[in-house]
This record gives sequence, C-alpha cells and structure tokens, in this order.
Amino acid sequence: MSSVKEEWSTFGSVVTSSAAVHSPQSAGCSTNPRRSNLGRSSQHLRENALPLKRPACSEDHNKKRTKKKKRATSEEGPQWEPARKIAFLRCNGAGPAASQGDDHQVSTDLVLYTCPWKIKKKLQESDLGGLSRLLLPKPDVKNHILPLMSDECIAKIGSEGGMGVTVWDRDTNSEHLAVIKYWWSSGCFVLNGHWIDKFVIRRTLKIGDEIGLFWSRHDHKLYFAVLERGQDGRGQH
Repeated sequence: MSSVKEEWSTFGSVVTSSAAVHSPQSAGCSTNPRRSNLGRSSQHLRENALPLKRPACSEDHNKKRTKKKKRATSEEGPQWEPARKIAFLRCNGAGPAASQGDDHQVSTDLVLYTCPWKIKKKLQESDLGGLSRLLLPKPDVKNHILPLMSDECIAKIGSEGGMGVTVWDRDTNSEHLAVIKYWWSSGCFVLNGHWIDKFVIRRTLKIGDEIGLFWSRHDHKLYFAVLERGQDGRGQH
C-alpha cells in the first residue's frame, strides 16, 4: 500500500513540473486572453479597411469652383496682379507713337503729309453681324493707342467691363460712346458698346467699307471716319 502512494506522489510531481514548464508566464506571454484577441481584431480591421470616399457634395463643390475659376479667367483674364496685366498688354507696343514720347530729338526730314489714321480696316461680315463688336488689329492697337494711354486706362481695357471712350465721328461732327476692351479668351482688342447702333446702322456701313481710327492724347478721344466705301456701300455718306 505504501508503494502505491509513492507512485501516485511521483506521478503528481511530474505532472506539476510539466505544467510549470508549459505555462504562459514561463514563456513570457500575456496571461490576459482578451488583450490578445483585441489586438488581432484591430489588426484585422486595419488590413481590411476600405479607403475613405469623399461625399458627393464636396465633388460637386469642387467642380463648381473650377468652372467659376475658368469663367473668371475667360472674362477678366488670368489671375495676375494688375501690374502684370498692364505689362502684358503693353508688350510689343514700342511703335512710332511710343518713340515720340521718349525721344526728344528733332528730325530735320521734310514731311509733307502724315496720315492721322493709324488704324485702317476694311469691314468684314463679322464686324457688322450679331457679335456687336468691331475687331481691332492687335499690332496697331499696341503700337498706336496703348503707348498714348496711362496705366490706369490700360488696366480698364483689360478688365471685364472694358474702358468707356468718346468716339468723334469726323464725317458727321458728332460724338458717340463706345467701349474698348481686351478679350482674354480670344486674345484680341474690340470696340463694342454702341458700335452697331451708333456706327453700323447710323452710318449704314457695309462689307468692304474702309474705316480709319486714331487715338488723340490731347482730348483723350478716339477719332473715326469712313475713308472709302466698298462696292456695296458706294453712294452712302
């Protein structure tokens, strides 16, 4: 009987020592099963997380902002400082009119006649149609009009509303209002405002008629005249 008790005590000590060897504490592991399960679940969420999606309202808002910015760029020009816009409009404008203001030398050449009409143009269908504007030759405007203007006037020409000017019709000795404007979208100078009613209709302008324009720095007016009538406009005054 004593031998049986000794065998059972020996078996119990072996089992105890084996449990001590394989216990979590001896292996340096955490004894809290909840913490390990929480770590696994958070890692699973990170690995299977979907990318965040912007709400539809934010995308629509960005599209509206982009569209509004493009519209402002086309009407008001690029988002530049006023000084940069003025310099852009003045560039390549060092023509005869500009050199007269900077060069004080007196020429001894005999000049019998100088044509005052610095800008001449034969009217086309687009100048008389539904666009309600006269397309001005860009090099002539930069050479013969802008050099005679102040920076403030040029800034107005490059603005959305353009610059209002008084146009003197030499043929009829009458004054009329118009607007000189630079279209940033197409990169051209135009004369609009009352161009159709005060000039095209009143003067019965036709395709092929040649008109003349020049800017006077003395009274700050744009002078206008019909230089020659085309075939369709002959007989008109």
